[in-house]
Amino acid sequence: MRNNEGPNNTDIVWAGGRIAGLRAAIAEVVLGQEKVIDALMGTLLGAGHALLVGVPGVAKTLLCRTLACSLGLEFSRIQFTPDLLPADITGGEVFDPGQLNWRVSKGPLFANFVLADEINRAPAKVQSALLEAMQEHQVTLGGKAYRLPDSFMVVATQNPVEMEGVFPLPEAQQDRFMARIDVDYPPAREEARMALEAAMGKSKTDPIATHLVLGKAEVSRLQAIRSHVAIDPRLSDYAVDLMGATRSGKLAQPLRLGASPRATQALLVLAQAKALMDGRCHIVPEDMQAMTPLVLMHRLVPDESLGWTSQDLGSFIQSLLDQVSVP
Repeated sequence: MRNNEGPNNTDIVWAGGRIAGLRAAIAEVVLGQEKVIDALMGTLLGAGHALLVGVPGVAKTLLCRTLACSLGLEFSRIQFTPDLLPADITGGEVFDPGQLNWRVSKGPLFANFVLADEINRAPAKVQSALLEAMQEHQVTLGGKAYRLPDSFMVVATQNPVEMEGVFPLPEAQQDRFMARIDVDYPPAREEARMALEAAMGKSKTDPIATHLVLGKAEVSRLQAIRSHVAIDPRLSDYAVDLMGATRSGKLAQPLRLGASPRATQALLVLAQAKALMDGRCHIVPEDMQAMTPLVLMHRLVPDESLGWTSQDLGSFIQSLLDQVSVP
């Protein structure tokens, strides 16, 4: 397949069936979060990492465990705390008294699907332990690089309200997340259903019971098909225009830091994922516009000296989409 042609119809049909099955399996356990599920699936198709932002109790951890179980991926959860050390995540060299030598002990980062729970509760030196892994899919221990497993994905959770005992994520860390996904409260009807099922002991809160939908090989095939979704050169220019408008010019005045080239890449990849999930072999401007908030919300830094805060970024992104010319 060539990128200017897009995947063939057989691949589109096969991918559509697998994506629909995965979406349904997750929705059986995680109720009322369809948009969040689709955004996380898009990040998976893009072989990227996701930052889930939401208050406690909105099923962020359950969503991650359910996705991992549905894909048959090795799951690892790391609870980030202020006393955590980088070696607690990556592993390190330990002395073996029996063999009288040093050996490498791999940490919980060596899994297919890693949940970095409450990532902002650990200081910057611990968060930085993820940088090499997220970008290069490897960890250096004792001066030697060790490859991480295939289909490696980091999903971090963050509470947007709590301010005590938390540390801001460095810009370099945030930039390595392909998407920020905001997890809101479920609709009232779904919340009532969850409460009723929990009260009656029928709540589907055990992701281990989720049946296997896709294997690792099928995940890799889906990602390969996504990479061949066609991109018109005018749309890649549109992506550059959108991201460039956050760095300089009149629109960028409220910002202290705009989007990086990594954001441009993420926008096109997520647009491809959305097109594939919608059953198309090519992207359209609407795909890019729908994915732009996921790409930008965690990357833009407002200029507080001008009175702008992170609460204003949503309106800024909408203005960006309204004012940058669409091809």
